[in-house]
Amino acid sequence: MKTYNDIGIVSHDAGGANIILNFLIFEKINFNIFCKGPAKTIFKSYFKNFENMSLKDVVNKSSIIITGSSIKSNLELSAISMAKSKKKYCITFLESWGNFKKKFTRNNNLILPDEFWVSNKKEYELLRQEIPNIKCIIKPNYQLNILKKEIKLYIKNHIVKKNILYICDPFVDDSKDYFGVDDYWKINEKQLCEAFLKNVSFFEKKFDNIIIRPHPKENLSKYEYLKNKFNELPIIIRKHKNLSYEFANSNLIIGCASMAMVLAAQVGKKVISFLPENNNLEEIPYDGIKKVILKENNEIFYE
Repeated sequence: MKTYNDIGIVSHDAGGANIILNFLIFEKINFNIFCKGPAKTIFKSYFKNFENMSLKDVVNKSSIIITGSSIKSNLELSAISMAKSKKKYCITFLESWGNFKKKFTRNNNLILPDEFWVSNKKEYELLRQEIPNIKCIIKPNYQLNILKKEIKLYIKNHIVKKNILYICDPFVDDSKDYFGVDDYWKINEKQLCEAFLKNVSFFEKKFDNIIIRPHPKENLSKYEYLKNKFNELPIIIRKHKNLSYEFANSNLIIGCASMAMVLAAQVGKKVISFLPENNNLEEIPYDGIKKVILKENNEIFYE
């Protein structure tokens, strides 16, 4: 599938939406779209004349359907099912490193597109382990290519900050969605962020600000209490700035399980995965990301 005529886009989660958005920008193609959740916010913020169609209209008016994926939302799977019933070709962009079958299973039924697109060999190999017999193509990392250009341009024209960027991930919600329990990972995202702030000098001695970036589906107010609890630290909580701005103004990026950390490592930033000892959090299987462990006695060490 090499031509991009009559494209229909269906997306809910932020990760897939960002990849699809950068694909559309890079390829400069027209499209029909139906999206909800964080994806709707992302597309509306970029396209001034954004028009959100109905799912039925997108499928009927498009010859090819491109979707993101979600562990919780049924939107993309509904689109795949509807498109296949109308003999429309379906492609899904993947932007994670596991649980592929879970994302495409509802009521014990595996609902797959005709083709997967991934952005690197690691994702390709991991997908092949879970779903070995489906067509999968490694595509250019559109988001990464655009990020690199934007960061280079920003640094060229601005005096940059030396911030620490902490990327949040609501893994308690994911614990419910993936495993049906609240405490599968033995810690919540607030506790992990607090542990980082208590030990910030271990990671970086000198910095301008600590930027706490909530996940697109999290409210800013969720972490607002941290500014009072750690009032000696220059904490800023925001998520309206794009990643190229935050990466350009950060010397260090920290988190636990975010695809944004992978992007940061790929643009040459120092990235640390911060994890508590004896937890069930899934590690990021990418090179260039250092791992720091928080022991139960609050001792910290590089693994």
